[in-house]
Amino acid sequence: MYIFTDGITEIKNQPDPIGSVLENWEQPNGLKFSKISVPLGVLGVIYESRPNVTVDASCLALKSNNALILRGGSDSYHTSKQLVNIITESFMEANLPENIIQMIPTTDREAVDHLLEMKDYVNVIIPRGGKSLIKKINEKSKIPVIKHLEGLCHVYVDKEADIEIAKNIIFNSKLRRPEICGAAETLLIDSSLKEKALELIEPIYKAGCVIRGDDFITSLDKNFESANDEDWSTEYLDKIISIDGIEIYKPDPKVYQMVLDQFNCKIEEVLFISSNGWDIAGASKFGFTTLWVNRNLIPKDRLTFMPNKITNNLSTIPNILKELNE
Repeated sequence: MYIFTDGITEIKNQPDPIGSVLENWEQPNGLKFSKISVPLGVLGVIYESRPNVTVDASCLALKSNNALILRGGSDSYHTSKQLVNIITESFMEANLPENIIQMIPTTDREAVDHLLEMKDYVNVIIPRGGKSLIKKINEKSKIPVIKHLEGLCHVYVDKEADIEIAKNIIFNSKLRRPEICGAAETLLIDSSLKEKALELIEPIYKAGCVIRGDDFITSLDKNFESANDEDWSTEYLDKIISIDGIEIYKPDPKVYQMVLDQFNCKIEEVLFISSNGWDIAGASKFGFTTLWVNRNLIPKDRLTFMPNKITNNLSTIPNILKELNE
């Protein structure tokens, strides 16, 4: 319950997201535009057997003035049902409509198919889960989907890194919850840190993590396994990590090419997001569609290659994606 209440308090303390002016601009003819945040409407959140999502999604929906339909996994159905009952009772005590948050009252998978067809009643579908779930929902939904695929999270240890801090970050990001999509799957170590590589790796190895690496990494310990091409694009969701020493850096085009190679995608399928102007310039030159996150509204860098889109708030990304796909 501590985890639930901790997350609820964090959401409660966030500023009101509704009515925020995200962007202002003026056309050459003097016509002024403002982009202002508004509720999406009715959200359908489909997730696997993690009842904490029941609470997190409910609080986020309430905070953002959206209604919510929940469909959790069958393994945690009864837990999620009780949590929704508690949430509903609290709404009634606060004189709020009790049906703001609803849960599909069945574990029948056909209910999900029916939800995905309710385009006149549901505005957005948000799936949370593994690759197969996301793929199924994306293929079947007649409603816009805000989706993710594999986490494939990378940790990069820079040559200037504090080794002790880096060891803690590596351990926490890989082993705190290795089964979630936010866990680290690949570790990249700057080539100048070769003498420190074993020191960086040993804590996770001693804690039971399988190490798969390039020739240099496997030379450090006979128990380390050789990584193959698939390892660099595999979401393990387990105590396994791929490790490589990387010797090229942005804005070298070879770095941006790694995106296409790792994810087996086309250049037009990539939206490259960065808060660094030089990084955006390098990605734009390479051919990516780019989004510069300019949080502090600083002037554009005087670079040859400019971003396709600019925002000062990450919450605008879904709308920007929609605009780019139209």
